[in-house]
Amino acid sequence: MKDILRWLLRQHPTSRPEPERFALHSGERQTATTLEQVRFDHVARYELAVCLVNQRYPMHCHGFGLDVFCGTGYGTHMISQRVNCPVLGIDASCEAIALANSHFSGPKTFYCAKVFPFLLPCAAFDFVVCLESIEHVAQGETFLQVLAQSLKPGGLLVVSSPNSACWSLELNPNPFHHCHYAQKELIDLATKDGLFAFAMSYAQDLYHFEAGRIVQPLPPEAMHVRPGADGQVLIMVFTRRG
Repeated sequence: MKDILRWLLRQHPTSRPEPERFALHSGERQTATTLEQVRFDHVARYELAVCLVNQRYPMHCHGFGLDVFCGTGYGTHMISQRVNCPVLGIDASCEAIALANSHFSGPKTFYCAKVFPFLLPCAAFDFVVCLESIEHVAQGETFLQVLAQSLKPGGLLVVSSPNSACWSLELNPNPFHHCHYAQKELIDLATKDGLFAFAMSYAQDLYHFEAGRIVQPLPPEAMHVRPGADGQVLIMVFTRRG
């Protein structure tokens, strides 16, 4: 933990990101100031991450966690409270990080504004949570390599992505998304060069589609996370080799 705190202290303030891509009110972010106001499907993914971390480390200290592209920090705060460990949240938006510090701070939360590509402390984290993130990165393989290097051997990675087999980016253009991944694509990317071992997968549905295009959101009761990979959103679990 001391190495991570030293890394944070060495960081220089990030120059203001491009407003149309990273701004707090771009339309792509949850901007709620309480957990109760955050959309159900977002909270459900973090609840799964909390459960997975607690299952993996049931009998000893959970160490230090990383929440990559944490947005306004609601998930970072959830993890720090329910896993009862320090968590670092990183996001490209200075505005989102300011909101996180104002509304989702605590004695075990740390926040930092960084635009990818960035480097992280090596073998510093026991687990990494990367939700609603990899689709925003043009260099997906490099991104996973950075996350792998930051994890301790055997560390846990929980990563989500829109499922390209169900959710076509071509039919549903999104200026904030670079790539959607099918299950095999994401597994192949994460396990390339022996970085990660695949552990399990979960899925979630968010929208009603017609002819491959989003029509309207589903009701919250239809957005629950379930085991398997037959949904519009994939939540994949990997462990760091080495």
